[in-house]
Amino acid sequence: NVDMDDKARARSAAQYARESKGSDIEHRMTLSPVTMRAKGNGDSGQTFEGYASKYNSRTWIGYGPDDPWGFWEQVSAGAFDLSLRTADVVCVYNHDLNYMLGRTASGTLRLTSDDTGLLAVNDLPDTTVGRDLGVLVGRSDVAGMSFSFLPTEENWSVQKDGTEMRTIITCDIFDVAPCVLPAYTDTTASVRAVSLGRRGSPRPFVEGGDI
Repeated sequence: NVDMDDKARARSAAQYARESKGSDIEHRMTLSPVTMRAKGNGDSGQTFEGYASKYNSRTWIGYGPDDPWGFWEQVSAGAFDLSLRTADVVCVYNHDLNYMLGRTASGTLRLTSDDTGLLAVNDLPDTTVGRDLGVLVGRSDVAGMSFSFLPTEENWSVQKDGTEMRTIITCDIFDVAPCVLPAYTDTTASVRAVSLGRRGSPRPFVEGGDI
Protein backbone atom coordinates (compact mmCIF):
# COMPACT_ATOMS: atom_id res chain seq x y z
CA ASN A 1 0.00 0.00 0.00
CA VAL A 2 1.14 3.52 -0.79
CA ASP A 3 1.79 5.67 2.23
CA MET A 4 0.07 8.98 1.49
CA ASP A 5 2.58 10.83 3.71
CA ASP A 6 5.38 9.43 1.53
CA LYS A 7 3.45 10.47 -1.58
CA ALA A 8 3.02 14.01 -0.24
CA ARG A 9 6.73 14.31 0.59
CA ALA A 10 7.68 13.06 -2.87
CA ARG A 11 5.35 15.65 -4.41
CA SER A 12 6.94 18.34 -2.24
CA ALA A 13 10.40 17.34 -3.48
CA ALA A 14 9.28 17.68 -7.09
CA GLN A 15 7.67 21.04 -6.32
CA TYR A 16 10.87 22.26 -4.70
CA ALA A 17 12.82 21.23 -7.79
CA ARG A 18 10.39 23.21 -9.91
CA GLU A 19 10.35 26.36 -7.80
CA SER A 20 14.03 26.58 -6.86
CA LYS A 21 15.29 28.07 -10.09
CA GLY A 22 19.03 27.78 -10.65
CA SER A 23 20.72 24.70 -9.22
CA ASP A 24 17.53 22.66 -9.72
CA ILE A 25 17.33 23.09 -13.47
CA GLU A 26 16.88 19.66 -15.02
CA HIS A 27 18.57 18.11 -18.06
CA ARG A 28 17.35 15.50 -20.52
CA MET A 29 19.08 13.64 -23.34
CA THR A 30 17.41 12.65 -26.60
CA LEU A 31 19.15 9.79 -28.38
CA SER A 32 18.19 10.88 -31.87
CA PRO A 33 20.65 11.53 -34.71
CA VAL A 34 22.36 14.90 -35.02
CA THR A 35 23.09 15.54 -38.68
CA MET A 36 24.79 18.08 -40.89
CA ARG A 37 22.53 19.67 -43.48
CA ALA A 38 23.01 21.50 -46.73
CA LYS A 39 23.13 25.25 -46.56
CA GLY A 40 19.67 26.76 -46.95
CA ASN A 41 17.92 30.08 -46.60
CA GLY A 42 18.98 31.70 -43.35
CA ASP A 43 21.83 29.25 -42.83
CA SER A 44 25.48 30.22 -42.88
CA GLY A 45 28.43 27.90 -43.38
CA GLN A 46 27.99 24.48 -41.77
CA THR A 47 24.64 23.87 -40.12
CA PHE A 48 23.55 20.97 -37.93
CA GLU A 49 20.12 19.89 -36.79
CA GLY A 50 18.67 17.48 -34.26
CA TYR A 51 15.72 17.02 -31.93
CA ALA A 52 16.48 18.32 -28.44
CA SER A 53 13.25 16.74 -27.18
CA LYS A 54 10.65 14.37 -28.61
CA TYR A 55 7.04 14.74 -27.57
CA ASN A 56 5.09 11.99 -25.82
CA SER A 57 8.17 9.76 -25.67
CA ARG A 58 8.16 7.98 -22.33
CA THR A 59 11.47 8.02 -20.43
CA TRP A 60 12.46 6.30 -17.18
CA ILE A 61 13.87 8.81 -14.71
CA GLY A 62 15.94 7.24 -11.92
CA TYR A 63 19.24 5.70 -10.90
CA GLY A 64 18.78 2.60 -13.04
CA PRO A 65 15.78 0.59 -14.29
CA ASP A 66 15.02 -0.90 -10.86
CA ASP A 67 15.19 2.31 -8.85
CA PRO A 68 12.16 2.14 -6.52
CA TRP A 69 12.05 5.93 -6.35
CA GLY A 70 12.17 6.44 -10.09
CA PHE A 71 9.28 7.45 -12.32
CA TRP A 72 8.26 7.67 -15.97
CA GLU A 73 8.27 11.00 -17.73
CA GLN A 74 7.04 12.44 -21.01
CA VAL A 75 6.93 15.91 -22.56
CA SER A 76 3.59 17.07 -23.95
CA ALA A 77 3.37 18.47 -27.44
CA GLY A 78 3.83 22.25 -27.34
CA ALA A 79 5.41 22.25 -23.88
CA PHE A 80 8.08 24.72 -25.05
CA ASP A 81 5.84 27.05 -27.07
CA LEU A 82 5.28 29.73 -24.43
CA SER A 83 8.94 29.83 -23.38
CA LEU A 84 10.16 30.05 -26.98
CA ARG A 85 8.23 33.29 -27.49
CA THR A 86 10.37 35.20 -24.99
CA ALA A 87 13.43 33.13 -24.01
CA ASP A 88 16.90 33.73 -25.39
CA VAL A 89 17.98 30.09 -25.67
CA VAL A 90 21.64 29.27 -26.25
CA CYS A 91 23.23 26.28 -27.95
CA VAL A 92 26.39 25.10 -26.21
CA TYR A 93 28.60 22.07 -26.63
CA ASN A 94 28.07 19.46 -23.89
CA HIS A 95 26.19 22.07 -21.77
CA ASP A 96 29.45 24.02 -21.32
CA LEU A 97 28.84 27.77 -21.62
CA ASN A 98 32.51 28.21 -22.57
CA TYR A 99 31.71 26.46 -25.86
CA MET A 100 29.08 28.70 -27.42
CA LEU A 101 27.61 27.55 -30.73
CA GLY A 102 24.62 29.83 -31.24
CA ARG A 103 21.62 31.57 -29.70
CA THR A 104 18.08 32.38 -30.66
CA ALA A 105 18.51 36.13 -30.04
CA SER A 106 21.08 36.37 -32.82
CA GLY A 107 19.29 33.97 -35.15
CA THR A 108 22.21 31.53 -35.26
CA LEU A 109 20.06 29.01 -33.36
CA ARG A 110 16.53 28.32 -34.57
CA LEU A 111 14.15 26.23 -32.47
CA THR A 112 10.95 24.87 -33.98
CA SER A 113 8.19 22.94 -32.24
CA ASP A 114 6.71 20.46 -34.72
CA ASP A 115 4.67 17.25 -34.51
CA THR A 116 7.76 15.24 -33.47
CA GLY A 117 9.30 17.52 -30.88
CA LEU A 118 11.65 20.45 -30.45
CA LEU A 119 13.90 20.70 -33.51
CA ALA A 120 17.17 22.64 -33.16
CA VAL A 121 18.91 24.03 -36.24
CA ASN A 122 22.21 25.77 -35.53
CA ASP A 123 24.73 27.55 -37.75
CA LEU A 124 28.16 26.44 -36.61
CA PRO A 125 30.60 29.27 -35.85
CA ASP A 126 34.01 29.43 -37.53
CA THR A 127 35.71 28.66 -34.22
CA THR A 128 37.69 25.72 -32.94
CA VAL A 129 34.67 24.22 -31.19
CA GLY A 130 32.45 24.88 -34.20
CA ARG A 131 34.85 23.21 -36.64
CA ASP A 132 35.46 20.30 -34.26
CA LEU A 133 31.74 19.73 -33.82
CA GLY A 134 31.26 19.72 -37.59
CA VAL A 135 33.81 16.92 -37.87
CA LEU A 136 32.30 14.93 -34.98
CA VAL A 137 28.77 15.23 -36.34
CA GLY A 138 29.99 14.18 -39.76
CA ARG A 139 31.59 11.06 -38.22
CA SER A 140 28.44 10.31 -36.16
CA ASP A 141 30.45 10.65 -32.94
CA VAL A 142 27.83 12.95 -31.40
CA ALA A 143 25.37 10.77 -29.48
CA GLY A 144 22.40 13.13 -29.51
CA MET A 145 20.95 16.36 -28.21
CA SER A 146 20.24 17.47 -24.66
CA PHE A 147 18.28 20.36 -23.19
CA SER A 148 18.03 22.20 -19.87
CA PHE A 149 14.62 23.12 -18.53
CA LEU A 150 12.51 23.97 -15.51
CA PRO A 151 8.89 22.70 -15.43
CA THR A 152 6.22 25.37 -14.95
CA GLU A 153 3.24 23.01 -15.19
CA GLU A 154 3.23 19.25 -14.76
CA ASN A 155 0.82 16.40 -14.12
CA TRP A 156 1.37 13.18 -12.20
CA SER A 157 -0.54 9.94 -12.74
CA VAL A 158 -0.19 6.35 -11.53
CA GLN A 159 0.45 3.58 -14.06
CA LYS A 160 -1.06 0.08 -13.97
CA ASP A 161 1.99 -1.36 -12.20
CA GLY A 162 1.99 1.33 -9.53
CA THR A 163 4.82 3.44 -10.93
CA GLU A 164 4.17 7.10 -11.57
CA MET A 165 4.12 9.10 -14.80
CA ARG A 166 5.22 12.72 -14.79
CA THR A 167 3.91 14.70 -17.77
CA ILE A 168 5.63 18.01 -18.50
CA ILE A 169 2.85 20.27 -19.77
CA THR A 170 4.81 23.52 -19.99
CA CYS A 171 8.38 24.43 -19.12
CA ASP A 172 11.03 27.11 -19.39
CA ILE A 173 13.93 26.11 -21.63
CA PHE A 174 17.43 27.51 -21.13
CA ASP A 175 19.80 25.76 -23.50
CA VAL A 176 20.16 22.95 -26.01
CA ALA A 177 23.38 21.02 -26.43
CA PRO A 178 24.83 18.45 -28.82
CA CYS A 179 26.52 15.82 -26.66
CA VAL A 180 29.32 13.34 -27.37
CA LEU A 181 29.05 11.43 -24.08
CA PRO A 182 25.57 11.98 -22.66
CA ALA A 183 25.17 12.31 -18.92
CA TYR A 184 21.61 11.05 -19.32
CA THR A 185 20.05 8.47 -21.63
CA ASP A 186 16.49 7.48 -22.43
CA THR A 187 16.74 4.55 -19.97
CA THR A 188 18.25 6.21 -16.90
CA ALA A 189 18.72 9.76 -15.68
CA SER A 190 20.13 11.45 -12.60
CA VAL A 191 17.58 14.12 -11.78
CA ARG A 192 17.48 16.73 -9.03
CA ALA A 193 13.89 15.84 -8.17
CA VAL A 194 14.90 12.23 -7.51
CA SER A 195 17.86 13.34 -5.38
CA LEU A 196 15.59 15.52 -3.28
CA GLY A 197 13.15 12.66 -2.87
CA ARG A 198 15.95 10.46 -1.53
CA ARG A 199 16.55 12.91 1.32
CA GLY A 200 12.98 12.38 2.53
CA SER A 201 11.13 9.22 1.68
CA PRO A 202 10.68 6.80 -1.24
CA ARG A 203 8.44 7.69 -4.12
CA PRO A 204 5.30 5.51 -4.29
CA PHE A 205 6.14 2.20 -6.00
CA VAL A 206 4.45 -1.17 -6.40
CA GLU A 207 6.48 -4.12 -7.63
CA GLY A 208 5.29 -6.25 -10.51
CA GLY A 209 2.76 -5.67 -13.26
CA ASP A 210 3.12 -4.40 -16.80
CA ILE A 211 3.07 -0.81 -17.84
